[in-house]
Amino acid sequence: MSKRTNYSNEADDACPLTCLVVGAGNRGSKYSVYATLFPSQMKVVGVAEPNQTRRDNLCKKVGTIGKEYMFSDWREAAEKKKFADFVIITTTDQHHRIQTSQKVGIYQFVSSKSPVDKSGEEIIF
Repeated sequence: MSKRTNYSNEADDACPLTCLVVGAGNRGSKYSVYATLFPSQMKVVGVAEPNQTRRDNLCKKVGTIGKEYMFSDWREAAEKKKFADFVIITTTDQHHRIQTSQKVGIYQFVSSKSPVDKSGEEIIF
């Protein structure tokens, strides 16, 4: 993967990083806007969201998600072979740890909207 140094909206020689968004509520939708503003840098290729309206809205907004990568449950996405460069997890706090631990084996980069474990008891280094 090439090193990213172009932070403008101008195209560069590198392919955009692809991502899976887990949670298509307010934060997931807002973070996905980056892909529409900077398509040469980021492309949303999958979404996992139980609420069909939210899922459909995110798909329409980014316009780059195929039906085979639209999931009603994050576990469905976790069962798929790796199809994105990284994951953005924007679900409620109590779900971050299990979702992140399930994804670590598949994805090298995981971005979570808040700490994976607020208590610190389950963090493993």
